Order: sequence, then structure tokens, then C-alpha cells
Amino acid sequence: MEDTDDPVEEENEKNPFDEMKDEEKNPFFQEPEKADVDFDEITRKRRNADYNYDNFTRSHRNKDFKKSSQYLWSAVKDLTYCIGLFRGKKLVDYAKIIEFLNELSTEGEILKEQVTAVQGIYTNALRNVLDEPMFEIFAERTEKTIRKLKEMIKGRLTEGSL
Repeated sequence: MEDTDDPVEEENEKNPFDEMKDEEKNPFFQEPEKADVDFDEITRKRRNADYNYDNFTRSHRNKDFKKSSQYLWSAVKDLTYCIGLFRGKKLVDYAKIIEFLNELSTEGEILKEQVTAVQGIYTNALRNVLDEPMFEIFAERTEKTIRKLKEMIKGRLTEGSL
């Protein structure tokens, strides 16, 4: 006589979920899709970043620190947006851009002080609160960030890594 309600026998049975892959266990699991990158958009954003950086240099020469900050922030924003696209993210607002830059900092791609400088430049673009020495420090660090972001984009486009 076989008793199917025996708890000891149930413990010895294999759990069908043990051998399943994550996507089979969870009906809501989705394999991350390969980023569908719009290269025309990346080209446009890179050109826009270059344009903003050129305008930054002109404004900087004229010591218009608020306008310089606006152009510098725009260049960072456009380049960060491009890198985000490669990773399947659309970074369109300040909070998401800073969060993503912090991720890059954690990964060792950029320095935390560069993220802080970008935040300072953004604040100056809105409120013109930085004096000249502080602006120069933040601008220099933000320019390093821009160079690194450009390198990352170029590397992704040529090598396929990011």
C-alpha cells in the first residue's frame, strides 16, 4: 500500500525547479537584450558635444563662467547619453546622468572627483555660484571627464567593447 502524503518521501523527490534555469523559474525573467544602438543618433550627439565644447572654450576665454558651465554640462550630457545607449540606457535627465557617471566611477572608468566636478559645473550653469578659482578646478576636471567619455565612445565604435 502506497501512501502519497508521506512527508519523508516528498523530501526525497527532486524539486523540478532545481534543474531549471533562471528564465524557466521566473516567467517574468527576460534575458538582457543586446543594445539596439542608433549610430546616427550617436553621431549627432557626438557632433553636438563637440559644438558645445567649442562654445565652452569661447565663453571661457571671455570669462563668462555661467555660459561656459552650460556648454560644458551639455557636452558631458551628450557624451554620457551616447555611452548609455551602448549599454541599453537612455540617460536624459540630470539624476540619471549623475547616477550613471557614479557607476562609471565605481567601475574605475572615471574618478569620483570628476563626477563631483561635473555636479559643480551643472550647479554653476544654473546659479553661477562658483568663483573663478573653483570654476577653473571644476572645469579642468570636467574636461578630463569629457576626454575619457570620448575615448570610451571611440573604443566602443572601433573595438566593440564598453
